[in-house]
Amino acid sequence: MNPLRILLLTNRDSDNVGDQIIEATVISIIKGVMKNLGFAADDFTISSRAAGIISKKYMKTKNPELLAAAREELSKADLLIFGGAPLFNYAYQNFYLRTITTLELAQEYGVPVLFSSIGVEKFDPNNKKSLALKKALGLPVVKQITTRDDIDSLRRYAEGTDVPVAHVADPAVLADIVYRKKPEKPAAPKPPPSIPLRAKRKLKRIVKRILSPGTETNSGPSKRTASSQNGATAAQSSSSGRTGPSVSSSSSTPTPVKKTIGLVVTRAGIFADNGIDFTEDDQRRFWLDTIAVLTERGYDYRLFTTGHFSDEVFLDTLIKEHGVPANKAAVAVNSPDELIRELRGCAGVIAYRLHASITSFALGIPSVGLSWNFKVPYFYESVGYGERALSHDHWTAAEVVPVLEKAMSEGVKKDEEFLTSVYDTLFSGIRDVFAPESTAKPFTLDELWDGMPRQLATGPKGYRDKVNRKLRRTYENYQKLSDKDQKLTEGKQNEPALEQKPTAAPVPQNEGEESGTVTEVLLLTNRDSDNIGDQIIEASVISLLKAAAKNLGIGTGSLKIRSRAASIISRKYMSTRDEALLEPARRAISRADVIVFGGAPLFNYKYQSFYLRTIRTLELAQEYGVPVLFSSIGVEPYSDSDSRSQQLREALNLPVVRQITTRDDLDSVKKYVAGSDIPTSLVADPAVFADTVFANVQGTVRRDPAFSGKRIGLVVTRAGIFADNGIDFPEAEQRKFWLSVIADLEARGDDYRLFTTGHFSDEIFLDSLVRHHGVPAKKAAVTLNSPEELVEQLRACDGVIAYRLHASITSFALGIPSIGLSWNFKVPDFYRSMGYPERALPASEWRSETVIESLDRAMDEGVTKDPDTLMSVYTTLFSGLKGIIAPDSSATAYSLVELRSNIPQYAGTTRRQYREKMSRKLRRSYGYYQERMSMDVSKLPQVGSGGSKRGRLNRRLKATRSGRDRK
Repeated sequence: MNPLRILLLTNRDSDNVGDQIIEATVISIIKGVMKNLGFAADDFTISSRAAGIISKKYMKTKNPELLAAAREELSKADLLIFGGAPLFNYAYQNFYLRTITTLELAQEYGVPVLFSSIGVEKFDPNNKKSLALKKALGLPVVKQITTRDDIDSLRRYAEGTDVPVAHVADPAVLADIVYRKKPEKPAAPKPPPSIPLRAKRKLKRIVKRILSPGTETNSGPSKRTASSQNGATAAQSSSSGRTGPSVSSSSSTPTPVKKTIGLVVTRAGIFADNGIDFTEDDQRRFWLDTIAVLTERGYDYRLFTTGHFSDEVFLDTLIKEHGVPANKAAVAVNSPDELIRELRGCAGVIAYRLHASITSFALGIPSVGLSWNFKVPYFYESVGYGERALSHDHWTAAEVVPVLEKAMSEGVKKDEEFLTSVYDTLFSGIRDVFAPESTAKPFTLDELWDGMPRQLATGPKGYRDKVNRKLRRTYENYQKLSDKDQKLTEGKQNEPALEQKPTAAPVPQNEGEESGTVTEVLLLTNRDSDNIGDQIIEASVISLLKAAAKNLGIGTGSLKIRSRAASIISRKYMSTRDEALLEPARRAISRADVIVFGGAPLFNYKYQSFYLRTIRTLELAQEYGVPVLFSSIGVEPYSDSDSRSQQLREALNLPVVRQITTRDDLDSVKKYVAGSDIPTSLVADPAVFADTVFANVQGTVRRDPAFSGKRIGLVVTRAGIFADNGIDFPEAEQRKFWLSVIADLEARGDDYRLFTTGHFSDEIFLDSLVRHHGVPAKKAAVTLNSPEELVEQLRACDGVIAYRLHASITSFALGIPSIGLSWNFKVPDFYRSMGYPERALPASEWRSETVIESLDRAMDEGVTKDPDTLMSVYTTLFSGLKGIIAPDSSATAYSLVELRSNIPQYAGTTRRQYREKMSRKLRRSYGYYQERMSMDVSKLPQVGSGGSKRGRLNRRLKATRSGRDRK
């Protein structure tokens, strides 16, 4: 017998982590119900899909072919459950139309439908949309409808039918059960200590008594008793999993810990969308006042969101422009685990977002809800705390904070009958469909702790999927804003150069254990860049440093590599010259034995001010007497007449500078240090060893074994990069170029794969190709966020056409022929150094037929590597390190064969590192978004009776700020 198939539709793909908590909770409830009814785990399957199973494109075109995926899902289902989504929305969204179409398909295939704890908009007998929804809800397949909010409207929707309706709790009120911590396994009994160990311990006790004669001899047992009791209490709290945040106790008087208050912000335009006169400035002022009041009353605080990218844009501005410390905020929240972790760290919560309030309630954390629509007070009234929902006329710190303090003094009490209402109704609905003869009774609340399975932490793939959806949603909004801007600013073709924002200091990579005498290398790279090429450089330099240390006889336990961003001197310091802001850099530099700048464009002064930070780093290195090596760095041309270039020249001639090697402009490097004895050299990019460093990363992109053609990787770039480099090649031309390449490849039977090297601005361009220009989504990897992901994409290709240099360099390392589209001098410099100058094509040759012909020749010839060129980056790094940390060593540099056998492989991106990368990328994109939103349009001309362009632009910008989440 085939297992029963349950199709679950939720808002699972929303950025709102609350919707993801709902999905997890409903899945757990369904599994609990099936267990309750006597079904084994293999008797059924749950297929969880987004509630928008009917695509927007279908709703727009009514093309029946676009219903194929929905038909397949519904035709296989034995039961359809809508779980927790606002499925009746018609006032601000057209979601109701997709709900109607889904119901019509369910009726066609005879699939019973349950609506569980859904969001409902007001029933309006005079509204055609509301009446169309009422008609669909009367279809025979609809077996039950329950709502978490407007039961009166729901009764009117179901009036005239025999469909049972009910007001129930939100599924997320059971989040404490679903997200309960995994019970700890009892520790295995320790073996009895050996006789020598017992004797050693006894001797220590005797010595301690002699040295501390005033210590009472009976204090030991009493401490052990207290410790045991405290341990028992903690264990009970942990094992039950049903209490709020536990507080560990100690036999000594604990240091008072400030209570942390969670502050959950929202997007700027949500109030206007709901008819509330409360501007972005008003919300900002409210939070800053609240922070001041909480601080004055002795509380700590933590700002975060429930994951909406537009909410995070607002929070990002509080940090960047209004003085909120970065360590007091979690700007990017991307999974239920992260939101729950933030909430569990709080003693109380003040929230605009409803599901922060609901999840806080589930976790036993008192909260105050700031009511901007009817759903917020509905929830608080339903759980017996209506006074904790404050309308907008009470949104002042002086009123909100006392209400929260009162809530914290009262705590959270839960009505068992209300909590189980969402379970009980779903139990009855599923029982009537699958087991109408069953006499089983629904689990009690206590039984649900065992009956409902625990939700596992979001896995790496799930996390990537969530973040990729979020990024693509942000890109869609950026495209809309950019399109409006482009239309209104009379022919403005190119985006401004995107200057990357500084980020908080990253968590150091533990690259060695401290034992005995440890040589500490401070490695400075562009590791925090979105450009995955820079992350590949960092990994490659770390591996080369480890190999060089081993080559010099330095063991892994005697080497510590502290990898930091090359911008170790903060941008804030550069603008304020506040010496206190140098403390992190001083600490890192003062404890280092050598500083290595690895692979970054550290001499840039024309388009960036990076050279100033390089200079200040060198000055600090000179102050602390720490030798400096520059390895395979990027160099802008030297200038005798440019004061910036001369400032850099002066710093590079400081005595601490021991070596400078470059991957491109050796002539300029020699001019920078002319008259000194600093050795210089032209070397390969560290990423030429990516094939060895990433040998454990293989291509995972599927290929059809029956396909006989070639797969070509197409690496796009951002729209404005050409204008920034003096090339007349607007966004429309790049788009036309790629679409021509795709058409020509398809015409001759080849496959293709579009991707980027991770720049969010490049991904915006690629996203537009997929959304608006017919490129199939399955042919593109719109978001890439780690070195492994880029290497996997490249390994799946037979050839590559790339604008981004490090796609070319990494392809070369992997033995994959490539064509570089040259938009600055570094691209042809690289191909020339590798012996393939003809594979770098200038803008005059960016035509599909020319580029493809060049790639064909490259694929026919393959990739041949010159060992001396490859080894240049290693041998110079080896000699530089040897001169500093092992000047008396007689060791000689490894040969290429020896190096490949001794170079350590990349350990992989940990989940924590992946989260950090994503947080940085999202925050950079938010900075870009803020810049576009606050752009100066004051000089736009006045036109016609339709109002000024400035006025129209402001109205459109306001609409974009508001977004579309009006629930």
